[in-house]
Amino acid sequence: MFRFGIFCVSILAMSTVLYSSFVQVEGNEEVFNANIDWKYTSTELSNIMAGQGDSSKPTMLLISKTWCGACKNLKAAFNRGNSEAHEIEKLAQSFNMVNLVDNEDPKDAKFSPDGGYIPRILFISKDGTIQDTITNTMGNPKYKYYYSELTQVKGAMRNALRKLA
Repeated sequence: MFRFGIFCVSILAMSTVLYSSFVQVEGNEEVFNANIDWKYTSTELSNIMAGQGDSSKPTMLLISKTWCGACKNLKAAFNRGNSEAHEIEKLAQSFNMVNLVDNEDPKDAKFSPDGGYIPRILFISKDGTIQDTITNTMGNPKYKYYYSELTQVKGAMRNALRKLA
């Protein structure tokens, strides 16, 4: 019994260390690059889509989960501080940037055009319409809104700006 207790405490301690090494927290939100002005709530997204936010910009919506390995990898790429990450920061200035995490994940099917996998990135026009034609052209065609590399994200952001600016 004593060994089991030690084992449980060890697992809990290890989980806490691993979690804190993967997740940077600012308030209760995950940070996918502190140099980007992210919005983090579904209320903020609703306001933007209803024209109550900065309607002079299109929106990039990133849907992620704190427990998701692919999300953690993409977050690490956003935070590398390399030239690609800096380029994303510059492109982000032309968008309303929204990162909905965990329970903020929108339940409406329009936010899962080809499935509920994560991470998903969707682009939304200035008038609040989801642009289902702006997809990851460098990724798996079965998962059009899944992005695993910054090169893919940059390409989609540039495409969105061409189509929506």
